[in-house]
Amino acid sequence: MLQQRKGRMRWLCVVGIWCMLLATVLPCRAEQTLLVRADMWMPYNGEPDDARPGYMVELIREIFEPQGYHIDYALTSWSRALEECKGGRIHAIIGAGEDRKPDFVFPDEAIGWSGYAWFVRRGFAWTFTGVDSLRGVRLGVCDTCTYDEELDAYIAAHRGTEAVQPLAGEDMVQKNIAKLLGDRIDVFYEDPLVVRWELLRREAIHMVQLATLAPEDRFERIFMGFSKALPESEQLARLFDEGLRRLRTSGRLAAILAQYNLEDWEPTPPPGEASE
Repeated sequence: MLQQRKGRMRWLCVVGIWCMLLATVLPCRAEQTLLVRADMWMPYNGEPDDARPGYMVELIREIFEPQGYHIDYALTSWSRALEECKGGRIHAIIGAGEDRKPDFVFPDEAIGWSGYAWFVRRGFAWTFTGVDSLRGVRLGVCDTCTYDEELDAYIAAHRGTEAVQPLAGEDMVQKNIAKLLGDRIDVFYEDPLVVRWELLRREAIHMVQLATLAPEDRFERIFMGFSKALPESEQLARLFDEGLRRLRTSGRLAAILAQYNLEDWEPTPPPGEASE
């Protein structure tokens, strides 16, 4: 019996030493943190801790968390998110238009589509027929957004006057809606999905009307943009592409979008093409 006890102790000692050696050779992979920032833009992205944080937030969590990443997503102003990502202080932004592609590492796969429409108070008789139709109305715009060449030129020429009232900082859509309802502006230009979401939240859907929908060529793909200042960004963009394709093929992408009353922005590939 004593001999058996000594043998067992020697075996446990050998196993313990072997485990310690193995731990030094094969350390556990630490979870990596991915810093992601954007401004409030529901249903694309919203409050981090909400049950519905925005479909883009849900997508990046489902793409990167199985790969060992913790998503540190927070709201900030769009201008600050752009600045921090360019400087390498955060890993990524979400909701960047294609005009931002020179400044960031973009995946091949978009994370959605965005477009624009002109909104007015209900009963305000106005439609957009070109920048000349903006003369005589007070326009609310996002200070850090770019639109199209003609509209950008009009904004630049009238910036600082009552005719063009740019907003900076956070919650710009909410602020422009408040200014519209308070008769401080007459019209603003924004993504219709974002405006509809905010009006429903405010129970003010009956107080604002869509005056003119921008033409189809004003709609664009939007992306998750990674910092060019960080060496891992190309790898992160590749992981995003692979993950989004998996979610699309499995049907999980459609399920997430359905929670926001949205549909996939890309046509469904024919059978056999999804795995290529």
